[in-house]
Order: sequence, then structure tokens, then C-alpha cells
Amino acid sequence: GLEVTLLSDFRTEDSHALVREDRPDVMKHIVYFLAEYSGQQLQAQDSEVSRIALMTYEEAMDSFQFESSRRILREADNYLKTVGEGH
Repeated sequence: GLEVTLLSDFRTEDSHALVREDRPDVMKHIVYFLAEYSGQQLQAQDSEVSRIALMTYEEAMDSFQFESSRRILREADNYLKTVGEGH
């Protein structure tokens, strides 16, 4: 329900088998984008997300279970650093 502005030049993907859902033969493909928002209340979508939190980069890296999540955050951070240098 957030009103966001997508940072259109960033896009990365990940995929994994649905082992925890007892469907190991099914692959879930995920596309990640970066977006900005301002002055809005965060609220988790109950059917998709169990918890939502704002974290620093370091807190987020420490909270991830999977290396693929850390890779995606590093890619996003590198993108934001590159964009910041151009402005």
C-alpha cells in the first residue's frame, strides 16, 4: 500500500526451490527493485510478510539467513553508491 518511486535502473533476480513448503520440485523466481517512499506508515501484507522493520545496512546483513539475501543487499548498496556519485 505504499506510494513509491521506483529507481528504474536497478533490477536483480533470485530463485529457490519451495522446500519449506514441501514443494521441492517447484522453483520460486523473485525479481527485486529499489524504491523510495516518504512520510508513510509501513504495514506488512499479512498474506506475504510476517514482519516488517527499517534497519541499517549492517543490521540487515546480520539478520539475513541466506547468502543470496546478502548478495542482493550488496548489489543494491553498490548501485546506490554509484548513483550517488553521479549526482
